[in-house]
Amino acid sequence: PQRCSAAARSHDSAAVAIQSKVRQYQAKGKAQARRSSLALSQQQEEAASSVEREFRDLSERKDDLIRIVQGRLRGVLARVALARRRQQKQQREEDMAAVRIQKLYRGFNVRKRVRLDLRPSFINEVPEIDPSYLSKWQQPSFHLRQRRERTYRSSTERCSAMPPFPRGPNGAGSCGARSPWHFTAAAGPTCGLRPLVLPASAGAGASGG
Repeated sequence: PQRCSAAARSHDSAAVAIQSKVRQYQAKGKAQARRSSLALSQQQEEAASSVEREFRDLSERKDDLIRIVQGRLRGVLARVALARRRQQKQQREEDMAAVRIQKLYRGFNVRKRVRLDLRPSFINEVPEIDPSYLSKWQQPSFHLRQRRERTYRSSTERCSAMPPFPRGPNGAGSCGARSPWHFTAAAGPTCGLRPLVLPASAGAGASGG
């Protein structure tokens, strides 16, 4: 009986030791799991706080960047508007200068004598001048008559001894305009030019003389 009791006690002590070891192992696993969960939660909190800080910093920097970009954009738009106003002012000045030049040379043959490089921007081509709107001294026939009068005066001064041509039925000219020259029927539709053929009476008189 002593041996049985000793064996039972040793068996009980071994079972108790095993149970204590199992309990220690379980407690150690629980503690390790608790520590790992605490560390994981702490890491998650730190990550969340870092993300929140980065988001806050990014939002603040975003506002600053937006303000900076808006300021620069306002400056660029102001410079563009100023350049556009200057260009419009320069264009208006050029147009006014061109209009003044056109008013100055109005009534003259600008297309032949004066070359205008400065024209208004709203005029692509200088229109042709309507002869019906020109005054008397601007019509070409007036200048032709003046030239004929000068030619006639110079010719009469050089050849003052020559008798004038007799006035024929065509004396007013074929176009109906008055001319300083004495027309004859031989002149025909020369309209102010000196007749190249002498009339029959003048030719006979000259041959008779």
